[in-house]
Amino acid sequence: MLAFLLCFPAGLLLAAIRLWKHRNLSYQKIDDWRNAGVTFLVLFVLLVFLFLFLDSISPADTFALFSMWFILIIFFFIPGVSMLWKSKQSRKRLLARYDSYRQIVMWQGITSVHTIAEMTWLRPAVIANDLQRLIGLGEFPNAYLDMNSMAIVFQRPVEPTSPSDLPLERTTEEDFPEEKPLPKKVECSGCGSSTLLQPGESKAFAYCDSPLEYPQSR
Repeated sequence: MLAFLLCFPAGLLLAAIRLWKHRNLSYQKIDDWRNAGVTFLVLFVLLVFLFLFLDSISPADTFALFSMWFILIIFFFIPGVSMLWKSKQSRKRLLARYDSYRQIVMWQGITSVHTIAEMTWLRPAVIANDLQRLIGLGEFPNAYLDMNSMAIVFQRPVEPTSPSDLPLERTTEEDFPEEKPLPKKVECSGCGSSTLLQPGESKAFAYCDSPLEYPQSR
């Protein structure tokens, strides 16, 4: 408010620039509307006191009195109340949007910023900033927003919270790659000693020349 008064009327331009810079920052934009509303209401109160003080020194006629109150209410009180109301409504919508993000990401398993933007009819830049804030608040544990792929990346796989909401898909053995066999210790049938064989390896035991073969069964 002090900056607005000291820089008036340039403060109007600075406030407009601030709103433009925060156009994709939902949380900061809400604070901007609230601060602007408080500024207008404080200016309204200050001007009312100033007007009453001047009127006590030199009383004005009825038309001038009505005109002054009309100007104060139209240009300061109504805009201030409107901005506070807009800030409150925007905060409610933002909290509701946060809930929808949780459902989309955690329940439906959708992590793409562009896909979420299409579902919510918002700009991808707004979605990205909202998701970054939720990640900073700890709503998505062990996750970060990859700005290259524009998607949320989890450090470990996240299972959908509500599997019944997702369509069932058939899975085949090709969907799960076969696990690579590991070396196994094979006991010699001749002398009872053991040695380590690699997968598919066959050789004669060094001490008794008994044939050894990597077991096929797991």
